[in-house]
This record gives sequence, structure tokens and C-alpha cells, in this order.
Amino acid sequence: MLFPLIAVMLLDGALTLACQPAIYWQDYNLCNEVNPVGRALLSLNPVCFAAFFILYAFVVLFFVLKARKPINILLVAGVLAAHIHGSASWLPNVFQNIFSVSVSGQFLYLIYVVVISAVYAFCFLFSLSRNPYTS
Repeated sequence: MLFPLIAVMLLDGALTLACQPAIYWQDYNLCNEVNPVGRALLSLNPVCFAAFFILYAFVVLFFVLKARKPINILLVAGVLAAHIHGSASWLPNVFQNIFSVSVSGQFLYLIYVVVISAVYAFCFLFSLSRNPYTS
């Protein structure tokens, strides 16, 4: 059940770095990031951002695994929602830069949420089939 959470978190971090404007790589102060913590780390350099992001992901996973229900479920839902929103905000840039196609951000957001929901449902059903205590 943690696979979709990890995937979305890593995708958000990777897209944040990959979608920085070309000028960012000459002057780190010209980063494009809404999150104040992410912006501060990107302003230092991309390595600081990546290192902190990996540490942050491990801390989140630690707390998700250690917390009891329903706290762990709420933590997963909150972190997943935040990173779905964060990573989805980069999708128009990805389509413009890679495919040279301008696509509505709202359309991409909807498709992205549907895909993540389908992956989450698949993982959930797979985990139920693997649990010997369910009927």
C-alpha cells in the first residue's frame, strides 16, 4: 500500500528538479517553486533539495509505518494529497517541454488523479488478496 505514496512523492521531487527553468541552472536563486521550504532548498542548490527530499521521504515512511490506525491512514492521505497536487502542477510544463503540446492543467490534473487512484485501488486489492486473514 505504500508504493503509490512513495511513487508520487518521488515523482513530485523529480519533476520539481526537472521542470526548473533553464536560467535556474546558472542562478539557483531563480528557482520556480511554491513551497517555501522547497524554494529555500532549491535556492541553495539542487543537491541540497534532493538530499533533504530523500530524508523527508524516509521520515514520512517511518511515521506511516510506526503510527497506529487511523493516524497512519490520515498521514498517508494528507501526504499523498499534497504530493499529488505538487507533482500535478508540473504536468503542463512536462507536456510543453517534452511533447511541445499545450494541454489544459485541469485536464492533466484529472487524468493524473484517476491514474493514481487506479494504481492505489490495484495495490489495495492486491494487498487484500495477499492477506490470509481476509475472507
